[in-house]
Amino acid sequence: INQIICQGDVYEFGKAQITEQGTYLDTLKNEDNCDVITTLVLQVIGQKFDTIGVSILEGESYDINNQVLTEEGDYPLSLTTNLGCDSLVLLELTHFKIYIPNVFTPDSDLNNDLFKPFFPFEDVSSYDVLIYDRWGNKIYEGKNWNGLDTQTGVYMYVINFDFTNGSSKSFFGDVTLLR
Repeated sequence: INQIICQGDVYEFGKAQITEQGTYLDTLKNEDNCDVITTLVLQVIGQKFDTIGVSILEGESYDINNQVLTEEGDYPLSLTTNLGCDSLVLLELTHFKIYIPNVFTPDSDLNNDLFKPFFPFEDVSSYDVLIYDRWGNKIYEGKNWNGLDTQTGVYMYVINFDFTNGSSKSFFGDVTLLR
């Protein structure tokens, strides 16, 4: 038997009244009045404080338990499970920042030669950079644009991110290429 109860509840197993999480054995009678050795695996919800780590982009919000959180920090929460139990949760909310430069100089001096976003790698599973000219023609798609065969000017970008938490987001803007 696998059973879940709330902290403070009692589970009757044979003649025992159990309140502690664990695995229990007892000899019980079945419908034919035969002895049957039965194993109980009892889980008690609310006995421990679970921690959930969430990262969001700065300026975004995280909704939980009718609360809208935007600031980094630790938020102790009491949530109700689908069984009606109170469960204690510590939400650790952090921001991860994405920096997208607005100018780059592809002159092969090894300083600011590529246009690419900067971000915490552990939060991003993949990204794709698309570059468009002033007429809307796509001139580049990939990770790091070197701009070597492109004239000085202003170009539009779309950068699509897939995050490790399963969400996705696109960033739009412009970048100036200087020689």
